[in-house]
Amino acid sequence: MLQTAEPVSTTKSFDRIRRLQKPLSKEEAVNATIKDIKKGGFLEFQGTTYEVISVGLYTETNKDYSQKKKFFSVELELVDVMSGKTLWMEWEEDDEVEICVSQSRHSLREVRNEDGDVISDPWDYTDEGECLVFQGISYWYDDDWPSVYKREGQDDEDKVYMHDFESENGTCLSIEKWIDDDDTCEFQVYVSKNVRASEIQILQIGDQNGGQ
Repeated sequence: MLQTAEPVSTTKSFDRIRRLQKPLSKEEAVNATIKDIKKGGFLEFQGTTYEVISVGLYTETNKDYSQKKKFFSVELELVDVMSGKTLWMEWEEDDEVEICVSQSRHSLREVRNEDGDVISDPWDYTDEGECLVFQGISYWYDDDWPSVYKREGQDDEDKVYMHDFESENGTCLSIEKWIDDDDTCEFQVYVSKNVRASEIQILQIGDQNGGQ
């Protein structure tokens, strides 16, 4: 889940930089991938250094969330070591590792159908050829799947139903339906784009006790 950016703090920036204590050697960095990085790790993306402050796991399930399947995706919550701004990076592996980056979170009220009406549930648009419009860009139905989400270091799992739509320019509109135990729901909307693994340099692997 995306959170708002932390207030910019010089002290926090210095603290983050100091935690980058054992950067990888050139030889280690060549072999390191996003699959290796953990909480407390550091990476560089588009000239900016980020600290990994949490790791979350989405695991696909059957329709009633009672049985896990093989497919999963890993979500890294990143913080810019200088500005404190939050960035989310997610990777999954099919035939190869695919990576995407989300920089903004939005309300479901901002999403429209082709007639310009606000939608109430993305489930109504999960047939092939269905289209949603966000900020003037059309996104076409791509996939939907139930999952459970678990944040590293926590025992509880949350039920999340995923809805993915893709635009002609390759950006993705993801609508997550978070379901509480009493069946109340919260929708979270993200826009993401795919990035190449070569755009990411792993600086420090980190560990489960690293970070904060």
